[in-house]
Amino acid sequence: MAKHAALPGLTNALFQHWLQVFRENAAAQPNAALRDQACAVAERIAESLWRAYSNKGALHAKALEEADG
Repeated sequence: MAKHAALPGLTNALFQHWLQVFRENAAAQPNAALRDQACAVAERIAESLWRAYSNKGALHAKALEEADG
């Protein structure tokens, strides 16, 4: 998470694009069960990273408000 948190300007659209690229590459794999499992894991990872990244911004904004108050 630390590597992602340090990146400025990440958006949900970028995470969705990454998932689309992942799915396109996974589609080339002949083992459908493994492909589906890999895509499910990738989706959970992307969701978790996006949630944590989004919360980081909210926590930072809250800390700034408290420092000003």
